[in-house]
Amino acid sequence: MNRFEFIMVLVSIIIGLGVAELLQGVAKIIRVACKGRTLSLLWIINMLNMLIQYFWASWVQADKLEWSYFELLVLLMGPIIMYIICSLLRVPEPHSEELDGQFINQRKPFFILFISLMVTFSLSDLLFGGFVMKDGEYGLGQHLVRVIATGLFIFLMVTKRRSFHVTGSLLFLLIQAFFIMNWTWLLS
Repeated sequence: MNRFEFIMVLVSIIIGLGVAELLQGVAKIIRVACKGRTLSLLWIINMLNMLIQYFWASWVQADKLEWSYFELLVLLMGPIIMYIICSLLRVPEPHSEELDGQFINQRKPFFILFISLMVTFSLSDLLFGGFVMKDGEYGLGQHLVRVIATGLFIFLMVTKRRSFHVTGSLLFLLIQAFFIMNWTWLLS
């Protein structure tokens, strides 16, 4: 087992805990037949995709031989923040109001964490050289996509309109699809 595989064990555990949180939420939504669950389900899909994509994209570091403690912390920050976001999507035991209403009322910490996640991802790119393309040119497209996503999160953080939140979660799914198709579809 090389150093990266050793590090990926810890990353995998944190990602696995996040996936477990999301799947428990889906099971609870189905079991309890919660009202107004569209936003929760859309963000669960978003987060599940992000966790899988992060795990997939992390393997680009497999050939890295030397690791510093700071690099380990930066690599772990993404999954840690995503796990906390997943835990915010948990369906509370006594849910007196519809889930969409609960989500909108508690949206600020959710989107602040998403903004910090975008900053963490950009920091990780800067640290690991992920923003330099093979021909030596800078691939600023990833950062531009993250800036657009951050703008979306800021907008969703300040608005209470359910229709904007549903549209925003669908838009973020499209942003993720664009990101994956352009930068992490294939590992090389």
